[in-house]
Amino acid sequence: MTVAALLPGDRVPNLTFPDLNGKSRSLYLEVFGGPILMVIAPSPDAAPSRDLISGLSRHTNALSKAGAHSFILTTNQPSGGLDKSALVMIDPYGDGMRLFRPFRGDSQEEKDRAKASVALLDPNQRVVEVFTVENHRDPLGEAVRRATGVAEIWSRQPVRLDRAAPVMILDKLMSTALREELIANWESDNAEGTVSDGFKNIADPSVKQNREHVVTDPDLQRRVAQEIGPRVVNEIQKVFNYRLPLRFEMLTVLGYDSKRADFFGPHRDNLRSNQRRRFALSLNLNDEYEGGELVFPEYGPHTYGPPSGAGAVFSCELLHRALPVRSGRRLVLTTFLIEPK
Repeated sequence: MTVAALLPGDRVPNLTFPDLNGKSRSLYLEVFGGPILMVIAPSPDAAPSRDLISGLSRHTNALSKAGAHSFILTTNQPSGGLDKSALVMIDPYGDGMRLFRPFRGDSQEEKDRAKASVALLDPNQRVVEVFTVENHRDPLGEAVRRATGVAEIWSRQPVRLDRAAPVMILDKLMSTALREELIANWESDNAEGTVSDGFKNIADPSVKQNREHVVTDPDLQRRVAQEIGPRVVNEIQKVFNYRLPLRFEMLTVLGYDSKRADFFGPHRDNLRSNQRRRFALSLNLNDEYEGGELVFPEYGPHTYGPPSGAGAVFSCELLHRALPVRSGRRLVLTTFLIEPK
């Protein structure tokens, strides 16, 4: 079975391998909230793996300042000097390393994987970017510079909250190309949004005003589910400790236009006819608008506005609303994760 390399937004599994002393080490237990740099060196004593391993020590100060964790994933113990701040994990068969060694070109042959790479993960162990020796002149330096930027974002002036809704904001859920395809479909075919009156779906501008497009193309449904499904479900399992099987309900693109002051009033998503709904996903497809934030009034006045490609995940039990759009047009993909029958 071919192992596909992880993409930005994918969460890295809890890699568990022995260290140089033979002690079992797990990624999940070795990180404490900073960016994660992983040097992928399949052949530790041959270039370019050797160059990445030896070069790591030149960036020790920058990585320490960024609060980053450094790992070397390799097949056997390197013979040269090692950066003492990096944890070496021995992956004798290369299974873990394949996750960070994308194929070159359109090949699916093992011999055509990247020879070596540097993977940058965010503090939540999700891939930010993979820098291969084939596609980057200085993969290690570029990864370190990017890690510094991630650290700055993660350490922005914290806000002391006295109330907060149990909502996840996840970035890098959907690629630009897929977002653009969904937007184009909405632009070519949309209808006035409806809500349930207890018997049927009707347009009710006192409750909701927007234009909607239901995704009916099976191929597009499949591609959306394949791209965002693992990213969302893995986080639900971790954050909410919820591990029952889930699948997506219908996918709907909603358009909220400032010219109409479109909005969605307070509501819950677990309708009587949809008791299998467990979690809602609201994934923003664009940035060119103001307003439209989500509010969860049971948990305070805070507003939630993920950037394009990011989404909010929350329980269908929560009361929530979408504020009126003040300028531009907000386009958002909504769906529900439900328990199969």
